[in-house]
Amino acid sequence: MKRSLPLFIVVGMAAIVFITSVRVTMFRYRNYEYGKFDLGNMSQMVYNTLNGRFMEVTDYFGANMPRWGMSHVDPFLLVFVPFYAVFPDARILVVAQLFLLISSSFLLYLIGTRILNSKFASMFVALSFLFYPAVGYLLAWTGFHGVTSVVPFFLGAFLLLEDMYIKRLFTRNKVLLFFFLILLTMAGKEEISLIILAYAGFIFFFRGQRKIALLMGTISLLWFFITFFVLIPNASHYRIEGYQRFVQSIGVDIDAKKDVLKPNYFLSRYEEFGESYLEILKNMALDPGKVIKIFFSGDRKENFNMTFMPLLYLPVFYLPILLISSPEFLINYLTTQSGVGTAEIYNHRISMIIPILFISVLFSIKLFEDAYRVFLRKEPKKLSLFISILLLATNIYTSNLYQNPILLWFTQSLGRRFAFASGEVDEIKNYKEGERVKVNRLETKDWNCFDGVVSLVPSSATVTAPDYLGAHFSTRRVNALFPANFDTSDYVVVDVNSKKVLSILGVNLDLINKVVGHILRNPDYKLIYSCSNIFVFKKETSGPGERILPLQEDFDYVEKVNYSIGQSLYLSDFNLPQIIEKGKEFEVNFVYKKEGDASLNAYVIYTSFKSEDGKYIHQIANLPSFGVNPPLNWEEGVYYLEDNKFVLPDSSPSGNYNVFVGMTNNIKTYNIFLGKVFVR
Repeated sequence: MKRSLPLFIVVGMAAIVFITSVRVTMFRYRNYEYGKFDLGNMSQMVYNTLNGRFMEVTDYFGANMPRWGMSHVDPFLLVFVPFYAVFPDARILVVAQLFLLISSSFLLYLIGTRILNSKFASMFVALSFLFYPAVGYLLAWTGFHGVTSVVPFFLGAFLLLEDMYIKRLFTRNKVLLFFFLILLTMAGKEEISLIILAYAGFIFFFRGQRKIALLMGTISLLWFFITFFVLIPNASHYRIEGYQRFVQSIGVDIDAKKDVLKPNYFLSRYEEFGESYLEILKNMALDPGKVIKIFFSGDRKENFNMTFMPLLYLPVFYLPILLISSPEFLINYLTTQSGVGTAEIYNHRISMIIPILFISVLFSIKLFEDAYRVFLRKEPKKLSLFISILLLATNIYTSNLYQNPILLWFTQSLGRRFAFASGEVDEIKNYKEGERVKVNRLETKDWNCFDGVVSLVPSSATVTAPDYLGAHFSTRRVNALFPANFDTSDYVVVDVNSKKVLSILGVNLDLINKVVGHILRNPDYKLIYSCSNIFVFKKETSGPGERILPLQEDFDYVEKVNYSIGQSLYLSDFNLPQIIEKGKEFEVNFVYKKEGDASLNAYVIYTSFKSEDGKYIHQIANLPSFGVNPPLNWEEGVYYLEDNKFVLPDSSPSGNYNVFVGMTNNIKTYNIFLGKVFVR
């Protein structure tokens, strides 16, 4: 029992971390913190493969293509196809990654027992892995990535080879198993082949197994060539054609210098070194000074310290192992494109670096033990134990320092609240029309609203939606990122705050206004649901011709009222229905006028329907002024006539409601009372 105690402690702590991680990740999934990028894409590929469309995914611009059309090759996802046949859900991938990554601590313990003379020292190193800040971020933040999930297979291969090397017994079955684990590891991401190539060099020079090393090197180079020079460039035309269709649909001129038009989408990240693989590699080799300068430029020095400080910088003392991770370090730290961060400890790209760092920690401790014997001529009975305990203490300290999300879950009562809160219950009040009152600001993270959207869209339908809905929409053939496919999808989910695609392209974000205007005018789409800043349109032909844009300018208007909403915005007229049918579209009209020079920049106008007893509130952004012509662009003295179409959910309680119109920039919020309506 005493001999097995270290193993029981590792397994017990791993179980605690696993349970905590499941709670954290399911909480985040429930609150729509995982999006189309990247969990939704991973899940969609598994689902499409199950349904006969091998590794097919919808890219940024709405085109369905093989995964490598997006410049990534990670066939490890195929492992999960049988699981999707039973339960097709993105959460399968999330839980699987948690299990695989956390199980790596057990493998590290076993590797430690082969290298060190102390099971307890091996235990403390394994526990340090569980507390390592970057591991916490991988568990809580990244959803699923093949490169993260294959970590235990690399460790398993390393353990197997070390066992054979120590025992001097390389059997056929174990060697075959070793190569099987190596192949699984390389299936995690295209550049892992370079790590395996570096590992083959270690085996060749430090383990003396030249046949194994040469075969590994050959396989890794072959896979590297296939992925980077065959699969990715030969599928790039899918991405380019999809991009061309997308920019034409939203009316943007094609810029031939855009990343998406290159054979590999990510080559532009290294543009200061060149424009092709060979040119980049050549310039890196010929200018090591520039490589070092870029490697530690910006915040990379801080990222480097955040990576090595929890490990007491021990990996640098055993370079033969540390150098195995050099390809990934170079890929992550040598990006020269502004605004691109790949070296942070909360980025999934650190995944394959971590196991190599911990293996090098074990060898460094062994190196210190050997040096102790040589120079002091004594047996270092407690040295490895002392270093490993210090290692664990440092990881716990830096987990607090770098806000390891798994550890924070322990220390904070229930973590951050992501769910929508409807506010305190009011007493019934007799408001006066036009009176300024206090109402919740427009909530843009309303998971009840998101649940309603997801329940409306059948799995057989094509959809374009904001990124944060992408994981929940992943089990379908076409799962586009709004505004891609806004004119062809069966369902269009509009959130005019979601501008990810346009940000990637580096184009004017006001283009989103134009896209929303197209949808509002398109007679083939009908509004079926609205809440918060979300509007769901269903493809449903309503008749010939285009709709009139629901936000018009007018220089002359007979004012019915003159209510100050806030800043320099006034309400000149409005129209409310007396009775609202739940689940059915109804219209609310407003006429605004800007008076004065106070800026309306970043303000959103929204309408609130609050039950008379104050227990329920439903808020909806005013889409025309939100997406077609924002208040920022309004001129003083001009009237703006806005026609809103809203839909209250079927779950809304029946009864009298107070109606408010307001504006918010998330710092200041203003609302005025308009009147009462009856909801049935």
